[in-house]
Amino acid sequence: MLLDDKQKELELIKNIINTMFLLKKHLRIYSAQNSLVEATTSRLLVFLESFMRYHETLSFNIARHGFLYAEDFVERKNKSFETFAYTLFQHGIGSITINKDITAQDLHTFLTLVGRPPAESWEEGGMAKALQLRQLEAISVREMSEADIDFVEGSQPPSRSERINEKSPLWDRFAFALYHGLTAKNPTDTVMPDEVSPDTLAQMTNQILGKMSAESQQKFSKSLSNYLSTLQNEKIKPYRTTALVKLTEFINRISPDIRSKLFQHIFNLNLQPDFSEEFFAGLSDEIIVEILGQSTRDQSYIPPVILKVLSKIAGNKSLDVPDIDKLDQRITENKADIVKLFQKDDFEKFVPDKYRDALVNIIQHESIPREAGAQLDQLKKSLEEDHQEKHSADIILKILGESPDPEHLDGLDANLVGILDLYFETGDYQSLLTLCRLCLRQDQDQGQFAQLRSMFSSEAFTTQIIDAISRHSKEGGGDIETIILKIGNPFIVPLLEKLAMETNRTQRMHYLQLLQKLDAEIVSREAIKRLGDQRWFFVRNILYLLRSLNDPKVLPHIKPLRSHPHLKVSTEALRACLQYGCKDSNAMLLRMLQDDDSKIVESAISLTLVASSPDIVARLIDLLEESSVLDYRFEQKKMIVQTLAEIAQKEALPVFSQLLTSWNLMHPKQHTKLKDEILKTFTRLDPNLAAPFLAGLAEKTKGETRDKLQTLLRKAGR
Repeated sequence: MLLDDKQKELELIKNIINTMFLLKKHLRIYSAQNSLVEATTSRLLVFLESFMRYHETLSFNIARHGFLYAEDFVERKNKSFETFAYTLFQHGIGSITINKDITAQDLHTFLTLVGRPPAESWEEGGMAKALQLRQLEAISVREMSEADIDFVEGSQPPSRSERINEKSPLWDRFAFALYHGLTAKNPTDTVMPDEVSPDTLAQMTNQILGKMSAESQQKFSKSLSNYLSTLQNEKIKPYRTTALVKLTEFINRISPDIRSKLFQHIFNLNLQPDFSEEFFAGLSDEIIVEILGQSTRDQSYIPPVILKVLSKIAGNKSLDVPDIDKLDQRITENKADIVKLFQKDDFEKFVPDKYRDALVNIIQHESIPREAGAQLDQLKKSLEEDHQEKHSADIILKILGESPDPEHLDGLDANLVGILDLYFETGDYQSLLTLCRLCLRQDQDQGQFAQLRSMFSSEAFTTQIIDAISRHSKEGGGDIETIILKIGNPFIVPLLEKLAMETNRTQRMHYLQLLQKLDAEIVSREAIKRLGDQRWFFVRNILYLLRSLNDPKVLPHIKPLRSHPHLKVSTEALRACLQYGCKDSNAMLLRMLQDDDSKIVESAISLTLVASSPDIVARLIDLLEESSVLDYRFEQKKMIVQTLAEIAQKEALPVFSQLLTSWNLMHPKQHTKLKDEILKTFTRLDPNLAAPFLAGLAEKTKGETRDKLQTLLRKAGR
């Protein structure tokens, strides 16, 4: 397993696919030598290198709507992934394998091929042939076989018994969640089986859930019905069908009491007729007879659409259902009851006119008027379960904000825990922030809302909030940050862990800024624990964080890292030591300025703004005056000019004068550019110091340099 767990491995796979897609788009616009293409290529190679530390090859399959890795979809709802997968699908690619020795040229060749019209690949004999013609061995593809086409088109579907034995990620994710919910409070407390079959899960459900309270059984039934509702939205029919077969097999085997509660929830779902028929057709004959028999015996509500579907299935199977001829009468009676329910004179103060009129109109005409379509859709949405839950949540928040009765706090606490998921699903972080503020007020009794306070510090909650930062950086981002700062300490460790994995530089800086605003003592303690991490970039960020906290007590932990093998880490450690006034760090900085390696010298120059001394200033001036035949070192000299203008203006003026009045025959262009950099610094110097110097210097120079000096004098009013 890569890194610590599968989730981190999938995150890396997601980054690889996303960067491949981005690079493909760049290659359609720019050449391979373009700086943007080079940067994206470098980033992709870094991701691949991280993955290849633990694997010899990387393979993933292509579906019509996305990518599959280890038989599971990678970020299913990502539209970019869907677009990229469809492009590969059109080229006839069933799977891709990337070898360990992949190069930038290999990636460019492959992504250029998939970026062209698919017809060109087919003209060459397919993508595998196209790669062979270009002798590209680091990437191989498996072209779609007849089995893939059958899978896509849905021809020759497997039998029910074959479906039950097939692997289904859609079922497995739900089954594992249900398995852990029945066996333990925490998934780490149980040993996860490779697969959970419907039969095994049904036996466990009957054994464990049968001993639980009716409330627990209702919660279980609702989660199961919600899963059925999500299957209705699955785009790929073979995936949906396999998961549906496993679900119906599970329902067939659970106890009648639990199943009865389940169907109460299913009958309230907004299932489409075709999907309803597909679902109910998988139920056993006994269950279908049981439901139809119940509908003719008592007054329990079963939607007319479902009654018609069940009647059709029973007729096709020639099932013996007592009093089945009464179903049509029952449907007619239901319709009459509904008309009566919405009579204007009885319910006008309970049911709004717009709802009542629309429903009565539908019942009378047995169809939806064309002109009422858009309005009816709007009315239907306002009556859906998630809208009702949102209204209930708003009411609870209002009660909470108006000093609720202490006797009802426990019940209110349980309801508040329940609406957290609603806010996450709808992205309503403003309401979530309001909830946090109301429950974490300064005058609040710490014993109140214990369940909710526990949820605020849980790993599930903090992870969802942190993941939302990047998705809502523009809209709702301020509310999310305020939630983190309001709750505080529980976010410190999750933010540090996210910092270690984040590849986007802007997001890393965002996490660092949030950490700087949290409890400095706890942040320091947790950050110090991570200074021994093997990832140099993460250690550098930790050092930056410790330096920004302005806590000198961290100095003993930072000092050893001045000898870190990676230059960027050792430089950041030295910067922190200089900021905290470490006595021997100035001497180390001076030694770096005297090093033969220009990269080390440039790193040292960047640190002189933090700490300077006469010896360091003298060394900077020596470096500025040094002249090399082979290398002018313009970037280094530019850094020194800017630094001296900040830390040693008086000492810098003589060497500035010398450079402005001199010539360099070996590097004339770079020397002229350096003069321009020196002239720019005069606007930042002390006017009382700079003006007399400029006047005297203008008399010594000629040509373009003199004109620029006189312009500076005029701007200074001389």
